[in-house]
Amino acid sequence: MEANREKLFDLTELRTIAAGDDRFFQEMIRLFIEQGEYALQVIRELPGSQDFAKVKFTLHKMKPSIMVLGVKQATEIIVQVENLTLPGDGEEKCAPLLANLERILKDVTDQLNIL
Repeated sequence: MEANREKLFDLTELRTIAAGDDRFFQEMIRLFIEQGEYALQVIRELPGSQDFAKVKFTLHKMKPSIMVLGVKQATEIIVQVENLTLPGDGEEKCAPLLANLERILKDVTDQLNIL
């Protein structure tokens, strides 16, 4: 990891839950990376599909693992997206939130892949 890159997650809670079980710890990280890749795919498909319900469902489903991994910026964005009325007046607010979330998830996944 580059020295000047901010670490976007905190694994303290995951380490507590894992209670020293390294295999469980690694499996949870692997599952998060898989979920993150799927969420990124759903986010990238949104402009063409306009399936806001699928985006909100995917993000809601992923929120617990994001919280366990201490990705606070992503958690805050997901809560904001969940509170938008979509489709409707929230569409223009949703695009920049999802773009920021996409960047964060990609960066977190990149950082976790080198652990």
